[in-house]
Amino acid sequence: MSQQLADEQSNESLNAEQLLRSLLGVEVALLLRSDPIARQKRDPEGVHQLRVGSRRLRSELRIMTRAMKPAPLRYFLRELRWTGGVLGRQRDADVLGEVLDDVNALLESSLPLSVLKRLNGMQAKGNRAVDALLDSTRYRQLVVRLSDAVVHPPLRAAAQRPAMEMIGPSLTDTLSELFNAADEFGNAPSNLQLHQIRILSKRGRYCAETASALMGETARRLARELESVQTVLGELHDYAVAIDFLEEGIETPHASQRTDDERIISVAIEHLVGLIEEMKLQWRAPLERGRILSDSLIATISR
Repeated sequence: MSQQLADEQSNESLNAEQLLRSLLGVEVALLLRSDPIARQKRDPEGVHQLRVGSRRLRSELRIMTRAMKPAPLRYFLRELRWTGGVLGRQRDADVLGEVLDDVNALLESSLPLSVLKRLNGMQAKGNRAVDALLDSTRYRQLVVRLSDAVVHPPLRAAAQRPAMEMIGPSLTDTLSELFNAADEFGNAPSNLQLHQIRILSKRGRYCAETASALMGETARRLARELESVQTVLGELHDYAVAIDFLEEGIETPHASQRTDDERIISVAIEHLVGLIEEMKLQWRAPLERGRILSDSLIATISR
């Protein structure tokens, strides 16, 4: 979408309304395509794409805040956050299952049945929540209002201003927050701090993708580098979540006194800890490449 806009419009002529209409058109179309796939439950990518689309659209609307009327904007941000949250819990349970399947395949003995039963319970609960969401009047109203906004976006007068006036400050603030956090956390950030860097990288990526309609290849390259950071730290976070989940199955504090099932769980945890240590070596290089691109973009905005 961003490349198409860049081809069709000059940077100087693209205003906020044109960009907002394009963003809404692309993202709402993705939501509408993903909805029936999520309902059929044959492909977990349906829920994943519905979740990603909800979160990306929410991020993009936050960038375009000054172009939209306040009340509709608050509604969309609130409802997309709710939608993404429900879908995210189901997706997280599915990803946990994938991680445990991978670990299970490497163990000499399978994970205890009690672990798998807890996982099945989480997945079933997530599926019920998604079903309730997709069948709810609240969700249907959101889809209707988003579809209407594609044709009749709730615009402020400021939407006629150049799009760069809105994207520039958002991009600068988002990127500054990311790199300031990375510097503050130092050379050995905790898992919780790495999760925060992941969240900020995702926001920066979405902002850079939006800005690429105006700022071209440098913004696209930045988005790709931040996506790499997001991917690595996303896997690290998935492993950390799996460790927390498995630790709930160990009740004996002393290793020498643990049951056979608890020892199997301990071996699985040790394997995941090793994977996390490997992942910690892989995220900083793309972040630093992104920092160089970020400095270039911010310098361009400041001129």
